[in-house]
Amino acid sequence: REVYSQAVDIGEHLVFSEGRTHETINLAGAYINVSVNLALSGNYEEALESNDRANVLFKKSLEISGEPIVKSYVALTCKNRAGYLGHLQRFDEAVQALDESIAYLEELISDPAFASFKAELANDQCDRAFALFELGRRDEARVLLKEWIPKFRQAIDETGKTGLEEDFKRLKEFSSSEF
Repeated sequence: REVYSQAVDIGEHLVFSEGRTHETINLAGAYINVSVNLALSGNYEEALESNDRANVLFKKSLEISGEPIVKSYVALTCKNRAGYLGHLQRFDEAVQALDESIAYLEELISDPAFASFKAELANDQCDRAFALFELGRRDEARVLLKEWIPKFRQAIDETGKTGLEEDFKRLKEFSSSEF
């Protein structure tokens, strides 16, 4: 573990001191993979830490390159953060993380070349409703779900992102059973 930590520190130093966008994205992707594996084993605090390091790196890459697609990577780390915080029962922070993800996705899809991210935006809005529900803010959650579940379905159909089909089914079940 110590050798791994040293390698990561050296990698981060090179990325930040030399502004290497490609390497930054690769290192951030490694952090995401680590965070997902930690979360799968129930280590949400550590997953959060690894994910947050990826978030910093993606933001640095966005700052250096200005590449619009990198906004989707930042949004992903914000969404992952919200999920990990939800598992830790920290729903206020989860809402904040989703708000940040939503802001990046809204900015991204304002460019027609990235309209395919509408499904992710709708999914994040629905996840925000889940977090609001957990905070006892059920009326806000209902309004969000009423607005965004149909938009989610439409976005899946328009973009062909069938990988989000399970999330959509979960939302439909939740909205019909909890409300």
